[in-house]
Amino acid sequence: MAISIHHLPGFVDLQVNGFLGVDYSADDLTLDKVRMTALEINRRGTAGFLATVITSSDATYEKNLGLIAQAMTDPEIGRIILGIHAEGPFLSDKPGAVGAHNPQYVKKPSVEFFKKMLAWSHNTIKVLTIAAENEGAEELTRYAVSRGVVVSLGHHLADYAAIQRCAAAGASWLTHLGNG
Repeated sequence: MAISIHHLPGFVDLQVNGFLGVDYSADDLTLDKVRMTALEINRRGTAGFLATVITSSDATYEKNLGLIAQAMTDPEIGRIILGIHAEGPFLSDKPGAVGAHNPQYVKKPSVEFFKKMLAWSHNTIKVLTIAAENEGAEELTRYAVSRGVVVSLGHHLADYAAIQRCAAAGASWLTHLGNG
């Protein structure tokens, strides 16, 4: 039985970068911090959310994607953390588009690196934000969508044609519409 949008048990947030001083992209992230934030977010009225990890070093991705995936195996937390939103690293490194992301860690779209991210996350990445104008964006979009991942276009300086090509490849969302 489907739940009516008018009868949801709370809000659903598609991008939570952290909470109460905890950053899901920080090198000091721990399982206890993920657990604490998820429970507190839920206590304050959000029924579920996507834990968002922004453009980071490979080591941070490996550690933090794994920690969040591990937290999701806990029955109490897994009902709150609905998956991971990987906001990067396949963004534009240009000022204005890159935003708060560290341009040092921005990567060109790569199916091979995304496969690593999926493995580190135990296939819990549900949304991937990429820049539409970068070479390889269409190929990465097709691959991610084939794995059940929603591709969102954002942190880019793409023109209409690049956005249309990625949309034709399966991109269906926008991250930060009008920003970059």
